[in-house]
Amino acid sequence: MCVCVCVLLKIRSLIGEQTIEWTDMIARQMEEQYVLSREHLQLQMQMFQTLMQTMQEQQLKDLDLKHERYTPLRSNCPRHYYLCDYFS
Repeated sequence: MCVCVCVLLKIRSLIGEQTIEWTDMIARQMEEQYVLSREHLQLQMQMFQTLMQTMQEQQLKDLDLKHERYTPLRSNCPRHYYLCDYFS
């Protein structure tokens, strides 16, 4: 009977150790996943900001070109013709 109790105590302590190791591993994996997700999100934000700045610069250039193209026509055309051409 003493042998059975000793074996059961060893099994119980082994299960306790494995449970602690398992819990620590899950906690580490969750922390790593959080860190990776945060870094991925930050990289996406940086890429998105760069893309949006580039697009805004291009839109401003396009707007300037459109303005330069239609500004001389403004003095020669009635207002409604100018607006129709400008927004087409």
